[in-house]
Amino acid sequence: MNYKINRLMICGTAAFFLMSMYAMADTTVCFEAEDAKEIKVPVKITELKDKAEADQVSQGKIIEIEQGAGEGSKVGGSAKYKINLKEDGVYYLWARCWWIDSCGNSFGVKIGDKPEFIMGNDGTYKSWHWIKAKVSIKLDKGVYDLVIDNREDGIKIDQILITSDRKLIPVEIEKSEKLPE
Repeated sequence: MNYKINRLMICGTAAFFLMSMYAMADTTVCFEAEDAKEIKVPVKITELKDKAEADQVSQGKIIEIEQGAGEGSKVGGSAKYKINLKEDGVYYLWARCWWIDSCGNSFGVKIGDKPEFIMGNDGTYKSWHWIKAKVSIKLDKGVYDLVIDNREDGIKIDQILITSDRKLIPVEIEKSEKLPE
């Protein structure tokens, strides 16, 4: 009887240890959209002056492509970031966004040498919300350029989050970190 109890305790401890190791292996990087290393117009950093509006975003600043600035295929524009991923893995990208309408609700994303993909095209307008990329990206550990490309005007982005935790769902403003230089 003691043998079975000891065996169960050992198996339980081992399972807990393995689950803890698995949980620790997840890499999550959340950063401010305004911390771009390079910005090309019509993408711009905006400091929100209205207190009620500023209180809805992290640190009172965002990047945006103002309504009427023009879509990317005609005018270009981007925000470029450097991200450091500490582990190999499959990653999921989230962005905390505000859309003006159905003609201003998406942007392009490129990470390293991976093909560009589109984020957005959801139907939540004039409200801050998190969107998840429809694709996952397999990446090795290392430093990558992440580029947000202008696709439509009338968009705002507050935070960007990349994670290897497929179960993570951001809800409100997330704790952000500084990006590498």
